[in-house]
Amino acid sequence: MQRFHFAACLAVFCCLAFHASSTLADEPKTILSDDFLTMPGDDIPALKEYVARLFAYKPRTAAEFEKWRLVWKTAYLARLDAVEKLLEIATDQDDVAWGQNVKLLTLENLAIYGEPGGYVPQFEAFANMLIRETSDSENAVNAQASLLKFQYWKLRQRYDKTVRSEEITTKEKFLQQLKEINDAWLVLEKPKKGFIEKHLDVNTFDTYDFLYSIICGMCTFEAEADREKLDAFQEFLKQSDQKDAKYLLEGDRYDRLVRDMLTNRIFEQSSLLLHIAGNDESARDEIRREFCRWLDTREAFEPDLYDPLTREYVRILEKTLDLFGYEEWIIERFHRLQKLCNDANKRELQTMSDHIGGFIRRSTLKGNAMEFEAYQLDGTKIDIRDFRGQVVLLDFWATWCGPCRVEMPSMEEIYQDLKEQGFTILAVNGREDPGEVSDFMKEYNLTFPVALDRNGTVNYRYGVRAIPATYILDRRGRVVSRMVGSLEWSDPKIVTALKTLLAD
Repeated sequence: MQRFHFAACLAVFCCLAFHASSTLADEPKTILSDDFLTMPGDDIPALKEYVARLFAYKPRTAAEFEKWRLVWKTAYLARLDAVEKLLEIATDQDDVAWGQNVKLLTLENLAIYGEPGGYVPQFEAFANMLIRETSDSENAVNAQASLLKFQYWKLRQRYDKTVRSEEITTKEKFLQQLKEINDAWLVLEKPKKGFIEKHLDVNTFDTYDFLYSIICGMCTFEAEADREKLDAFQEFLKQSDQKDAKYLLEGDRYDRLVRDMLTNRIFEQSSLLLHIAGNDESARDEIRREFCRWLDTREAFEPDLYDPLTREYVRILEKTLDLFGYEEWIIERFHRLQKLCNDANKRELQTMSDHIGGFIRRSTLKGNAMEFEAYQLDGTKIDIRDFRGQVVLLDFWATWCGPCRVEMPSMEEIYQDLKEQGFTILAVNGREDPGEVSDFMKEYNLTFPVALDRNGTVNYRYGVRAIPATYILDRRGRVVSRMVGSLEWSDPKIVTALKTLLAD
């Protein structure tokens, strides 16, 4: 699971909104056509179908993804226009309530993802109107929850910005404000029981993300209020007759979710403290010692943590490696776990051992050369050593990866600008059909070389678990840097850095 960030929670809440509305209309099967945003006339069922279609739409191809990225705000505004039209003509109370809830969700998303401050006053005014004028309705509860989410989002943004600028004097004020949000959320938990049960669907949403989305206000420095919310949420699950609620409570599933949450808290704390410590080695040593004490305690009191088949310890060590970088105490733990896999002599653990070997290899890559073979689109072999003498942007990607698609146009742009100076790109695609990859390259007008990692062996070898993952290699084939996540490669700072490397 990725490190917790409230933006992720907001994204899950958006998914909940999509899921709630998609019950009103089948998800569209066609591409985002030119008449996609054409609003129907004064017909309430047609308007509801139109709004539900805008909620439910999910891009299915690279072209649809790009088009949706450009028109998402237009679609939100179209949804807002349609629901306001519906509210003007609706007389049935169910239609009115439905329209109010959709308007609330739409304004919330526009307030968060639109221009800074642009839709905030309208969102807050409408939410407060629902609370004031429909006090006994589910929508009033939803409005209170929506305002709390938005309040937390603003608070967390301000605090993150403050911490990143190392002005930490406002920490206590932040904690007090967060406690107020937590207390208000707890008051809402009981009336939200129906809302939670209505949208609890573990077959649609990852249970871990869902738990975070329901429990607003995860705090980096305090656990007490979160413990209360977790207990309240668990009680709701016990009272529910839904199979999905029962699923969350089976075996130790819920306890594992809670444990994962607390683990993420440790990583969040440690990352924040390391940032504040900066280059102060004594402070960093203290953070490292505290982290090791926590890890040793988990190892001592949770023997099942070492079960390689659960992958839990592997994930913890991988995140530890990302947090602290290459340090011998982390690599020793990786070697210990790999030995357990090898000693078990079980076929199902060999892949796990290979994964662990990839993490160990990845941790020592900087300054060393990579060695692997793959296949070109025409089926011929390609060897990374063939690129010696050039500066290489080695990118691990897939056609289904949204962030990969986003960065591809800027990769082509920088490839065209620098290829005459000894720069190239090698895009390593993992285990996809060559025809599908070829069609993607043509659709996006991409001309840089592609390597097909047919069995995922290159990904395993170098511990690639998240894409896009990018390595920059110098002219001798040595790794200069590693990045994970989408980048705007035509950024002047990146171009300047690559030109400097090309000049060496």
